[in-house]
Amino acid sequence: MRSVGFWLALGGCFQASDRPGSGPNGPPAIVDGAAYVWFDLGSLAEVLSFEAIVSDADGLGDVTEVWADVYDDGAGGVYQTSFPLYPTVDATWWLSDWYADTTLLDLTYPGYGVDLVVYDTAGEAGVLTVPLELD
Repeated sequence: MRSVGFWLALGGCFQASDRPGSGPNGPPAIVDGAAYVWFDLGSLAEVLSFEAIVSDADGLGDVTEVWADVYDDGAGGVYQTSFPLYPTVDATWWLSDWYADTTLLDLTYPGYGVDLVVYDTAGEAGVLTVPLELD
């Protein structure tokens, strides 16, 4: 272990690029994902679910958000709404569930597409487009 005096003798600081594992920020990516509707027997309600598997070459520590942006592909890609996803204990897997009656989406309509989007601290993003699978 090096003493504080050793670091002060060297000038007291070092550049971020001198640290192991540092370097230019790479964009995050959605490796896999899904958007689907299912019926929950416990609550007797339809549920809209989103899942995303994320990766980042710099490490998952700088991944800040994952969103599901819903578009009406049947109407030329008109934006409808967005839903935040939340990380699980395994930081690579993000998900969220929403009761259908809390959204304005028609979950019988087969024309929705979903952009799963991951953002990092540098403002970079990765996108994977998936269909909204109906039950």
